[in-house]
Order: sequence, then C-alpha cells, then structure tokens
Amino acid sequence: SAASDVYKRQAQWAELGATTTVATAITALTASPNPTQPNLEPPDSSSAELDPPDPAAWLLTPDTWADRLKTALGQARAALTAIAQTKEGSLRDLACTAIALVATPQAVTVVQVGDGAVVVADRQAKLTALTRPPVAEYANVTSFLTDEDWVETCQVETWTGDLAGLVMFSDGLQRIALELPAGEPFEPFFRPLLSFVEACDDLASGETDLKAFLRSPRLSDRTDDDLSLLLAAWPEPTSAP
Repeated sequence: SAASDVYKRQAQWAELGATTTVATAITALTASPNPTQPNLEPPDSSSAELDPPDPAAWLLTPDTWADRLKTALGQARAALTAIAQTKEGSLRDLACTAIALVATPQAVTVVQVGDGAVVVADRQAKLTALTRPPVAEYANVTSFLTDEDWVETCQVETWTGDLAGLVMFSDGLQRIALELPAGEPFEPFFRPLLSFVEACDDLASGETDLKAFLRSPRLSDRTDDDLSLLLAAWPEPTSAP
C-alpha cells in the first residue's frame, strides 16, 4: 500500500541518517589533527625521517575535547546535507539524534544532540547521569542534528574522577533506565549491565548477549522506540609489586 511504502522510505532514510552520522563522526575523530590545515613549512632536511602526526594526540588536551566532538558532529551534519542535496529527499528526512563522547580513566566529555543519556560509574560505585534527555514542552519532541540550531541546543558536559564504567543509550531505553522527570539513574537497571561488561572477556559473545537482552520481551514490551546501548568498563589499575 501507499502508506506502507511511505513508512518504509522514512525508515530507510532514518537509518541512512543515523549510519552516516556515526561513520562520519568516527572518521573525523580518528583523523590526523587539523586535516584541512596542512603544514606548509618545508621539511627539515637535517632529519632523515619525519614522524607522522599522531591522530590521538588531541586526547592529551582535555580542554579541546568538546570542540573536537562538536567539530565531528558538524562534519556529520555536512555529510547529511550533501546526501539530501543529491537524493530525492530533504535534510529533515535524515533527522537523527546524536551522542559523541571521549572517555579516559580520569575524564569523560560528552556532546549530545537530542534524547538519550550517558551515565558514568566511579570506583566507589556511584552512578552519575552526565547527560539527560532534554525536557520538551510537548511529548515526543526533541532536537536533531539536522536542526539549524543544533549547536545552541546540544548538551556539553565533562566529568572527572576515577572512572570504572560507562553506559550510553538512546531514547528507547531512557524511560526504563532513568527515574524521570529528574533523570537520575535507576540503579537496578545499571548495576547488572556494569557487572556484565566488567566481567566480559569475549566481545563477540558479549555483543550477542546484549542483542538478546535488547530484544527480550521485558524490554521490547515496554518501548516501541529504537534501542541502542553502549557499555564500557575500565579495569581497576593494579599496583606495581
């Protein structure tokens, strides 16, 4: 039917928007520093070899993390704009929310556009909602990376401490994972997940188990939105003998 064709097209464009955003942002974050500003100085002839720029060097300056994340999302939005201009659709058809973050054992910086949240756990097992779903005037209304004002409406947050674990999730899980409207972490949801990822020593098997969890009736029966979940754990440092 015409209605099913329209729904199928909307789903295809939404998936294209999300996958393009993720791929472009990851490429931007792992690229060499300042790829659009090449070094115009001639090489030092006294040096036999020149070390290539370290793509991860920016991680050593935490005060630049937020700008780097916003730049990556900006490049993702530009990629969406290019797709909309070359295909029979509009930028709005590619609308998606986005969460970009960088995490080290001592700090986490997040840039979030729209719904979803990031929760961190420290070594004392304290859970902190680093970002929360924005409070909208109307239900089912949020911000998207395709919005003109995404930079003004995005959340930018930094957490410092002794990081043990991290959970990032999309809006399909926020009513289950957070105590709304305050947005505080619902501990019975997070504790088993953090224990699971901490004990996981096989990424392939762990991914299979997570997919089964997300498809289980206890979750799928409570939400009709997309379910995206990322887990990360940092092993506790061992003291030198």
